[in-house]
Amino acid sequence: MPTYKNLSESYLTVNGVNVGPYEQIETQKYLNNSNLELVSSLPYYNLLLADATYSNPSNQSITVDSMTSHIRLFPTANVGTVTVYINDVLNTPGLIVTEGIDILCQGRINNLIINGSGSINIKQFK
Repeated sequence: MPTYKNLSESYLTVNGVNVGPYEQIETQKYLNNSNLELVSSLPYYNLLLADATYSNPSNQSITVDSMTSHIRLFPTANVGTVTVYINDVLNTPGLIVTEGIDILCQGRINNLIINGSGSINIKQFK
C-alpha cells in the first residue's frame, strides 16, 4: 500500500484518489503525478494468499481464505492422481487434477478436501 505526499498547494485527484495540499496519504493504488512524491512502497501488494504443495494426501482438509477470489490447482508429479472435493467429500464428483485447473470462488468455497496418490500444488489468490 504505497504512501504519497502532495507537494503542491492544490487538491489533486489521480486515478480516483483525492489528495489535499501537502497531505500525505496511503492508498492501494500506484499514482503517477509530478506533484506526488512516493514516500514508501511498503507494504507491497501481493495477490498470493497461500501456496502449498501436498504429496499423497489422504482426505486432507485445506481452509480457503475468505479473501480468496480464485484457486489454482496444478499437479506437480507425473505419477498418480489427486482428487479435489469442494467444501465436502460428499460433493461429487470431485475434480481429478491431471492438468492445471482454475476455480473461481465468489465466496462459495471455504474448504478443499484432497485425496490421492500424487502430488498437487494449490495456490489461493486475492
